[in-house]
Amino acid sequence: MTLPSHDRTHREHNDAPTQEESDPVFLWDIKTHTEREHGNLFYFSILAAMALLLMFAIWQNNFLFGVFVIVATGTVLYLSTRRAPVIKFICTEHELIIGDEARYPYNHLAYFDVYSFSPDDIELFFVFKKRARTMLRIPIWRGDKDKLVAFMQTKVPQHPIEPSLLDILSKIVGI
Repeated sequence: MTLPSHDRTHREHNDAPTQEESDPVFLWDIKTHTEREHGNLFYFSILAAMALLLMFAIWQNNFLFGVFVIVATGTVLYLSTRRAPVIKFICTEHELIIGDEARYPYNHLAYFDVYSFSPDDIELFFVFKKRARTMLRIPIWRGDKDKLVAFMQTKVPQHPIEPSLLDILSKIVGI
């Protein structure tokens, strides 16, 4: 389909693809993170650490630290028990679509890389051209890794990216 010249000019200024151009090349549904079943030892360890830190806070007469320990423990317990939501990811010729609303045109992405935390836990990392944005992490299926990387290399350059210490710690703890 060829656009008339006045429509083509308008199309160059508008990054949103038409319906015909946004047919999915890759489409997958996946949980946002790997769920792990935590045993009683995990919960007792968290509570024991909280008790030790609370005793330290009382010994030091530091009420604010005690409140922080209680809030942090509650947060860790809450995050460790919640279920991972399933999100739809779509790669089209012009953009990456996450869920129903988030759209990332490839020209807004600086580079990407693939990182394997384990054989079954593989993620795509995207870095935006705007430095104020955080890195985008997307879990992918092991079977689609090679085809998806080959497709993404045609759209965005690939550079090595190391996950942050927080990313690695969250994988180890399982939250």
